[in-house]
Amino acid sequence: MVGAVPNWWSQRGVVNPNASPDDYALANQGQLKNIATAALAEFDERLPGGAGDPLHNLVNSWSQTNPQRNDFAPVNLGQLKNVAKPFYDRLIAVRYADNYPWTDSPNAPEDFAIANVGQLKKLFSFDLLATDTTHDFDQNSVPDWWEKYYFGNTGIDPNGDEDLDGLSNFQEFLHGTDPNDYYNGVVSELTIVGGDDQLGDPSSLLSLPLVVRVTRGGQPLLNAPVEFRVPADSGLFSPSPNNDAFLNPIIIRTSANGSATAYFRLPATPSVAIPIFISAGQASAAMSAHTKAGHETNGPIVSIISGNNQAGLPGKYLQDPFVVRLLNGDGQPIAGAAITFSVNSGGGKVATDRFSSPASTSVTLLSDNKGLAWAYYTQDSTPGMASEVTAAITPVAQASFSATSVSYGPRTPRCVAVGESHTLACYSDGTVWAWGNNTYGQLGDGTKTSSRHRVQVADLTNVIAVSTHKNTSVALRSDGTVWTWGSNEEYALGDGASGDSAVPVQVLQDAGTPLTNVVAIASGYSHNLALKADGTVWAWGADWGYQLGNDSEKDSFFAVSVLTPDGTALDNVAAIACGDDHNLVLKSDGSVWTWGYNGEGELGTGESDWRRANPASIMGLTNVVAVAGGATHSLTLKSDGTIWSWGQDSGGCLGYGTVGGRFLTPGQVHNLAGVIAIAAANVHSLALKSDGTIWAWGSNGDGQALRSPRVENF
Repeated sequence: MVGAVPNWWSQRGVVNPNASPDDYALANQGQLKNIATAALAEFDERLPGGAGDPLHNLVNSWSQTNPQRNDFAPVNLGQLKNVAKPFYDRLIAVRYADNYPWTDSPNAPEDFAIANVGQLKKLFSFDLLATDTTHDFDQNSVPDWWEKYYFGNTGIDPNGDEDLDGLSNFQEFLHGTDPNDYYNGVVSELTIVGGDDQLGDPSSLLSLPLVVRVTRGGQPLLNAPVEFRVPADSGLFSPSPNNDAFLNPIIIRTSANGSATAYFRLPATPSVAIPIFISAGQASAAMSAHTKAGHETNGPIVSIISGNNQAGLPGKYLQDPFVVRLLNGDGQPIAGAAITFSVNSGGGKVATDRFSSPASTSVTLLSDNKGLAWAYYTQDSTPGMASEVTAAITPVAQASFSATSVSYGPRTPRCVAVGESHTLACYSDGTVWAWGNNTYGQLGDGTKTSSRHRVQVADLTNVIAVSTHKNTSVALRSDGTVWTWGSNEEYALGDGASGDSAVPVQVLQDAGTPLTNVVAIASGYSHNLALKADGTVWAWGADWGYQLGNDSEKDSFFAVSVLTPDGTALDNVAAIACGDDHNLVLKSDGSVWTWGYNGEGELGTGESDWRRANPASIMGLTNVVAVAGGATHSLTLKSDGTIWSWGQDSGGCLGYGTVGGRFLTPGQVHNLAGVIAIAAANVHSLALKSDGTIWAWGSNGDGQALRSPRVENF
């Protein structure tokens, strides 16, 4: 066969790299089934919607018992085309191909000729990841077929973000997600905040807006699209009460706190109930509204707006106030009404503010012009105490809040690790505590309830180190075993299973064999590393960018040994670090080796290939004593106290005094010496100097760093 050989042939065992090819040899039925089965797996992984039912039905039919089947029988051209046709149907559907690579004439005489191996290989030589000029005409690192399928044309901006989900088009391609779907098939939480079940005059705006909040794992989503809809002729929505453009349905994007607000104009028909449907991707919620028949005189209503069911430290104020809204029977806010907050049980006191007003068992205050009133609650000093606070307009209406005080736990931390939206801390007593988002069970307390206060990881003792990066948590025990919990995306737990876990599970080398003798751990986006006492490195989880370093490109739910290009185990390693999807190790001789994703030059080897399958040393970089990995940049600390960096210079995180650009080889961070420790975050970097000062540089969107290193006093 002439031309480039697609990578998936070797990755999926289609061809033997050590065999001598003979493309003129006759092809048999078994060879056709083997390459077709591998192509099915490639389609399932790479194509939008996978291979599809027709191809799965075809391949599954081959596993059914048939005494007349002979896999050594030759294949004729007609049979070859018959098997290849449904594959090309999918390739045509996703815009990879325009037509079949043969003349489509039924029962052509040549169809009865025996096919050779070269003809078989040529029909299955498609490469869905190829970005050469044939498959990526505009050379923007995104294949033409992917651009045409999702956008209808080529020439898209690989750094663009059409669905505003924070992933660039190039990142969406690498992760196999839809660049036009903000939610990427993940179900978020959609919560009604306010505006439900209101009553209003026909053809008028409801007095209060319809407000919902979209979160994922308890964290607000920014720019998430939310659709508000009612049946035809049942009302209209607008993003503003003063906007003349009223629509049904309407799409509203969420704000920074995850909320989406719509204003609803009622229909002209009196005495009707209107169902309001809200959706955020696959999540949905429902509200209702009602038009009046005449004047309504129902009594006032006290409703909870926020602050219910909080947990906090004994003797301290809760983080959020208790907030209620007072409405009359017409759904209008009542201003200037006296609302009393009273502690009913559990001790503690309430106050009108946290700082200047005295706290007592009861406070009375007036509702504002929106009908809102709020009070702050400080809990009793007893850990584990449940309490109840009531907000009431005596005696006609009331609402009750609940709160719980939590134990202090241990106070001497040994190590800390920060994930995407949760934090881990191991303490001197060997326990691990966690707080933050718990959608995937990454807090490890046996629940999936997020917590603003630390909770203890269940059944885990004698821990000496923790690591995390996204939503998977990792712990190293003093006996050299490794334990994980949380998200099992791309098998990041390494326990041989496929589901998430809300409690720690043990990392295995294979079924029944634990990973042991580990002395250090590190975490990437959805893969993890472990360093053994013998100087070898083991990895598990995602391998789409060769993060596992064993040239397989197959995700692994067991820990596998990282291999050098000659197939031997990487050894003599003294320290390990992970970026998002790349890895760095420091060898005992002071050299640095890297592998994995290289789309931004984060491997530092000078190569422009977007990934590397096995570790390679960084030439000319010597006397290194520490390594660190950011999202797409890398840092090393030399024995002379200088720092060297490379990769993507987002926000100036490389410390060169510039912003932007890719740097494929190491360069020295400017104006910085006498450093004894380093750390790399997403797009900023940190250094600790021998005089105890901390220096930072890089993206400063949240006040975390600067373009060039600058001291920050603590």
